[in-house]
Amino acid sequence: MSGISLEFHEPETTREEMLIATFKALSTHGYADLTIAKIGDEFDKSPSLIYHHYDDKEALVLDCLEFMLDHFETTLLTTCTDDPRDALLRFIDRTLDACSGEPDPLVETLVELRARTNGDAFYDHFTRSDSVFQAHLESTLRAGIDDGVFENCDAERIAATVLTTLTGALYRGVTSDADADISATRSELVGYLEGRLGVDDGFDSRT
Repeated sequence: MSGISLEFHEPETTREEMLIATFKALSTHGYADLTIAKIGDEFDKSPSLIYHHYDDKEALVLDCLEFMLDHFETTLLTTCTDDPRDALLRFIDRTLDACSGEPDPLVETLVELRARTNGDAFYDHFTRSDSVFQAHLESTLRAGIDDGVFENCDAERIAATVLTTLTGALYRGVTSDADADISATRSELVGYLEGRLGVDDGFDSRT
């Protein structure tokens, strides 16, 4: 599993330093084995500052997830491309790459936290996360429609279907040996998009 890789800017505040340290620690240890001490190993300042800002590990991890999502929304999702097909494929491939190979602690953590939500703050976070990713997919689809690359279609329903499929692939990648199905999942998902978007000349040469 290739995992999640984010390039953060140079931290401007102590909070950002702590959250980047938390991201690094989560990427190494996952949530179950995460401790404030392990986060402190990634933090250049005194670990006592962490206790000053956060009541417990859960509060720190939640703020880290929000920080990651904000970063994704303001940087990765705003990466420009003139080709909506390429934008969709990059989103699909980035997600499916995280479903194959050796389990990545951070991806496992995201699945674990999502599975245990029950109307709490993590539930609210993942609800917002889904909205961000779906909005990105819808925007890409509508750009393709406006450019005449895609047929007029229900962008909201198609985006929801793609996101649901990819979320399911992440769950299977973490909780079972589903590597053999990743290529087939990609092929079927691309075929679905070809049919729904009316791309007669092929969506991707790799399928």
